[in-house]
Amino acid sequence: MKNKKLERIKKLSKINLLKTFGMILKGYKIIVYPNTNVYIHKSAKIDINGSLELGKTWEKGANYKSSIILRENAKLIINGNFKVYCGTTITVNNNASLILNNGFINKGSSIHVFEQVKIGNNVIIAEEVMIRDSDNHKIGYKEVTLPIEIEEKVWIGTRATILKGVKIGKGSVIAACSLINKDVPSYSLVAGVPARVINDNIEWEQ
Repeated sequence: MKNKKLERIKKLSKINLLKTFGMILKGYKIIVYPNTNVYIHKSAKIDINGSLELGKTWEKGANYKSSIILRENAKLIINGNFKVYCGTTITVNNNASLILNNGFINKGSSIHVFEQVKIGNNVIIAEEVMIRDSDNHKIGYKEVTLPIEIEEKVWIGTRATILKGVKIGKGSVIAACSLINKDVPSYSLVAGVPARVINDNIEWEQ
């Protein structure tokens, strides 16, 4: 019986009814793969104009535990087809919003939203990337939380970290292990800790 249930989940193209914390989602195009936990507060809002896959695995790859948490009055907006691979954690905190378009985030990554994170069309996010729009703890008079915007066709390399208040311009590439703490110009390649521009007017193929 258990194996049949897992096979059914794998084959789903649409979830017609999902009950989580008293909230009922009808007709949304969501695929929730095995080993994925979904926690949605009853006051959270979800708007999907496309599809969302949670906990997806690569062929013959390991299936690490994934989770998505939408807290009080959180908003999740999907304006395309977005895939979240296994081992990834997404948390949208109270009154915050996460906006996703076409693209994917690879395994072992994390997105923590306290105000707003917006990810544009055709964005590729590699393994073990962290995106976080808040420091959570105030130091002096500095802002603790500021929104993040990632424009279209951006490639974010493995283990990069995207911090609060940055805008990553379209067509840019973030090198592996880079720390992004300021805006990235469009069509540029940045690398380092903190990251700096090492090439501009670049083009990359998906």
